[in-house]
Amino acid sequence: KIHIISLLVILALLITIGILRVRLFIQKQKAKDKELQIARQAQDLNQKYQLVLKASNMMTWIWDVKEARLECNNIYLTQRSIRDKGIDGQFCMSADGIHPEDLEQMQDAINKLIAGESISIDEEIRYLDDTGLEYTWIEIFAIVGKTDPEGKPAYLTGGTTLINQRKKMEQELRDKEKIEESNRLKSAFLANMSHE
Repeated sequence: KIHIISLLVILALLITIGILRVRLFIQKQKAKDKELQIARQAQDLNQKYQLVLKASNMMTWIWDVKEARLECNNIYLTQRSIRDKGIDGQFCMSADGIHPEDLEQMQDAINKLIAGESISIDEEIRYLDDTGLEYTWIEIFAIVGKTDPEGKPAYLTGGTTLINQRKKMEQELRDKEKIEESNRLKSAFLANMSHE
């Protein structure tokens, strides 16, 4: 009798262990399925991100604040000239390319972001083109990407897009409005003179 009870207890333990192993296997399989689903979602989001970047003609970048080093994505807006390129498509951030009249504005924006006085940068500045002879308008967006243990920005992440065409259209519109205003004033003056 004792032998049969011992066998039943051992059998019950083996069944319990089997059930626990099946449950553990199912949990692991669900975790793998979840990881696979997350990986697929990340891949889908990455494809959408790349499409948006391509459509907007934006160059994304990460700036290591301490090293003053800027790493850009492979699709660079203007195919920077050799003077700006370094190893593996990286180039050092240089204020030399910023138009002198825009330099202080850009430095202030970066300093405010680093000091925590603002949450982002959205600046329109002029930057030297590929030839290094002419300036082109660009718009720069940036946020703090990561902070160091002391809470200071370790790197900024952002994007840059060419806005030369937009700036030209804005100037043409302002010129057109000035001409229309001038013509209106001239017509009013002539009308006023003809009455006198």
